[in-house]
Amino acid sequence: MKIAKLIFAWVSLTSCTSALAASVLLREQATHQGSIVYLGDIADISAESTSEMDNLVTTPLMAAPAPATEEFLSQNEVRELLVSRGIEVDSLTLGGSAVVKIGKVREKAISTENSRITPVSTREIEAAVIAAIQQHLLEETGHALWSVEATLDAQDCRKLNSSVDNLTAWGGKNPWTGYQRFEIRSESSEQSVYVATRVEQLHRVVVAVRRVEAGDYLGAADVEVQERTGSLPQNVAVNLDQVIGKEALRHIEAETLVQTNQVRAPLQVQRGETVKVFARTGGISVSTYAVVKQDGSMGELVQVETLDSKERFAARVSGWKQLEVLPTGATAADVAASSNPQPVQLR
Repeated sequence: MKIAKLIFAWVSLTSCTSALAASVLLREQATHQGSIVYLGDIADISAESTSEMDNLVTTPLMAAPAPATEEFLSQNEVRELLVSRGIEVDSLTLGGSAVVKIGKVREKAISTENSRITPVSTREIEAAVIAAIQQHLLEETGHALWSVEATLDAQDCRKLNSSVDNLTAWGGKNPWTGYQRFEIRSESSEQSVYVATRVEQLHRVVVAVRRVEAGDYLGAADVEVQERTGSLPQNVAVNLDQVIGKEALRHIEAETLVQTNQVRAPLQVQRGETVKVFARTGGISVSTYAVVKQDGSMGELVQVETLDSKERFAARVSGWKQLEVLPTGATAADVAASSNPQPVQLR
């Protein structure tokens, strides 16, 4: 009896806890009206408090699909978007449709007499203004990633309340970062406001998520692409292909940028080894053996020494314990120390 009562109490407590959690149920199909898709556009939401409900409903998820197009979001993608917006997803019950199809709602003709402006939250207006500024910066610079901080006063919000779906931004100046002033205009009316903002350019870079020791080979669990601001090293890695599978030349601390000169491709030849050297030209291939005088990865140039005459020359690493000779006229001194080897073609 005691065990049964304990089980009953535990089930009751669990049920109560679940009931208090906010619920987000994705719809199978959803429509939107503005330039931003919000959580409230694609899901039926219930929450314990009005403030929590309003916060969830007005959480921006993504830029709206282009006209006459549709986009699809899975539950996992919605979860990741909510996390990126600072929402504690562990306290949510996320369910409903596994995938939601998003399209733009068709505009309906309504008479001026019966029309009225639906109030839009300050958060929605600021999100639309930021989206317009980001689009303007993209058009001016060709760079797509920008962090924009903009705060509107009550008067500006009232001016833009009826036109958040078709805002355009003007102004700003090179280098487009720091404190900037933009004019926000509405395409459907003559209303415009001036907004003071703080702008930072974002860059996608590779960051170590844990400490990597010298000699370790970097895997997908060691690094990730993040968005960072500020000045960056010239040789910072910008995609995972530049680092995954490569060997760390020195230790790399967690939460630091990974630079291309900190890693190298796996060694194919090592100093002191006797390797096969090929020369291919005019459809003829000849080979010999030589001693490698320095370590080398695929595509790198290394010095080698012949077994008999001890003559030194340069060759390109072309495979495991395999080299190809350089064109006539190149010397080992000219190219063996090159940090950016280029493909070599025989004449």
